[in-house]
Amino acid sequence: MSSSIANDELQTGITSYLGSFSAYPIIYDGIVFFIVGGCIEVIRRGVTTIIALAQDHFIDKLRVNVGFDDKEEPFTWMIFWLSKQPAWNKTRNIRVSTFRHGQSGLADQIPGENEDNRCAVTRLINYVPAYDVSTWLLFRGTLMKVVLSQTPGDMWNRKGDERLSITMLTRSRSKINELLLEAKMTFKKESEGRINIFIPDTNLEWTLSGSRPKRPLSSVVLNKKTKRWIVEDALDFLKSEKWYADRGIPWRRGYLFHGKPGTGKTSLIHALAGELKLDIYMISLAKKNMDDTTLHSLISRLPPRSCALIEDIDAAFFHGVTREIGMDPESDFQNGQTGGVTLSGLLGAIDGVAAQEGRLLFATTNKYSALDSALIRPGRLDVHIKFDNSGRQEIEELFKYFFSPDLRLEDASSVRECNDGEVGQCLTASATSTESPPSEQKSSATWSDMHLKSHVDSSSHVTRDPIPTTCTSSATEIGLDPSSLSRRRVPKESGTSHTLSGSQVGEEYLDLYPVNSSNGNIETEDKNTEHHARKIYIASLAKIFANKLPEGVFSMADIQGLLMLYKRDPEQVIEVAEEWVKEERKKREDRELEARGGSPDIIDIPNSEKKL
Repeated sequence: MSSSIANDELQTGITSYLGSFSAYPIIYDGIVFFIVGGCIEVIRRGVTTIIALAQDHFIDKLRVNVGFDDKEEPFTWMIFWLSKQPAWNKTRNIRVSTFRHGQSGLADQIPGENEDNRCAVTRLINYVPAYDVSTWLLFRGTLMKVVLSQTPGDMWNRKGDERLSITMLTRSRSKINELLLEAKMTFKKESEGRINIFIPDTNLEWTLSGSRPKRPLSSVVLNKKTKRWIVEDALDFLKSEKWYADRGIPWRRGYLFHGKPGTGKTSLIHALAGELKLDIYMISLAKKNMDDTTLHSLISRLPPRSCALIEDIDAAFFHGVTREIGMDPESDFQNGQTGGVTLSGLLGAIDGVAAQEGRLLFATTNKYSALDSALIRPGRLDVHIKFDNSGRQEIEELFKYFFSPDLRLEDASSVRECNDGEVGQCLTASATSTESPPSEQKSSATWSDMHLKSHVDSSSHVTRDPIPTTCTSSATEIGLDPSSLSRRRVPKESGTSHTLSGSQVGEEYLDLYPVNSSNGNIETEDKNTEHHARKIYIASLAKIFANKLPEGVFSMADIQGLLMLYKRDPEQVIEVAEEWVKEERKKREDRELEARGGSPDIIDIPNSEKKL
């Protein structure tokens, strides 16, 4: 009874209180608006809370979110896979970039750009989706949203890190597993025939720098037994994880390649990585901000079954990697040797407790004697192989491989000059269709006048192949085409030195190919006979070339540099070989004289370089 009376009095009081504002419409309407708005806000917040709870309990169970950081290898897989999806390339919010994801980078280039036949060598422009833009894709019947974002840069990383976020409308993570597997397989398929190169980034974390075509072991001119033994030893190591574990031996293997510069140390490592299907992780001890802690961190994060490469392992130290380093702090400071990697730090990183197992470590040096005995002992660098300058057999093998008829050189397709009159006139050549039968592929072509002037007298019996210009659209075979010759002669093996000048051509040259006097064409029964004849001819030239160069004087890099100047003209290489030897020896004498404090003689431009 009393409560009902109190409620009636409260209602009467409120009514009378509100009625007092009826004389003031503005105040009355404001109070009503405030009350109604408050009720609406309470309802809105309640609905939002209910939706959030429903999302946490129901909607999130219907989707899967996954993120990828650009420092991780799966990020590269996904970006490369996405670059092949039509929806990714058709997005309307785009950026223009010259950076290519994946191996070849052809998936996201501008359509039609590869049809541009201009000769200017420029980086292709790619379309890349803009940051923070949602792209919807359909993967095997499942809808997914892809967002590429970038964190703000700082003084250490000006560009910032990229992050890829993928949301799939599915209740199971199996779709994510399928997506990752497909992306990885797509990337690995593109990687066939290539090896990935990883380097430390600005934050000294492993990042994919790029990929390189695998180099065949046959391209590295080295003793065949030595190459075979290295490959077998590395393969045996990779298969012996259980053997090492059963005996309590750390599963690590180290190789030290030492010798003069240009003798093929790094080339062999590149070829071995391709043969073993391993990625290469480059470690530079002289890199800025590289110290013992950073080196330990990098080596400890090497993946199993990888190839770590430390080039010029002695170059990070003033006097080489010896125990005397760091004994004189004042001298080290003057020579810029403070900080950085110390010998003890390097030893601990190679075979310390935290050292990664299952990896192959390759180190190269030009100064074997500068290395400390503790560094090169078994257990750290187990196998030591010395690389010497080229002997006669190596020179001959390099020549035969360089001009082998089994290899082909892909010339640029229909190369034209970009600015006529500035670079020169582009010589054209008739394109040979690869679909035409062999009999129809012998169409005439306009040859370049840019090849080196022949030393062969026009009246001699020795004919010379003109060098095709790079404007030809068909692949030009390295070596010589006997079908284009009326007669070729090769010097007989004798003790005398031979050159291919016209004045010295005579009976001492024997015919290599039979000649049909009626039409001047080579009589071959089939392609095998012609191919075999080419190989014989190149082998004969290789012997002549090897006899013109001294043994143990020049490195493989020196000789390869000479061959590169005449990569389509093996006879010209033989003609200039002796002159090139004299010029190189003269250069070395001048450098030695200058190093001793003397002044080298002023010499004219070498004749072999003038011909270029």
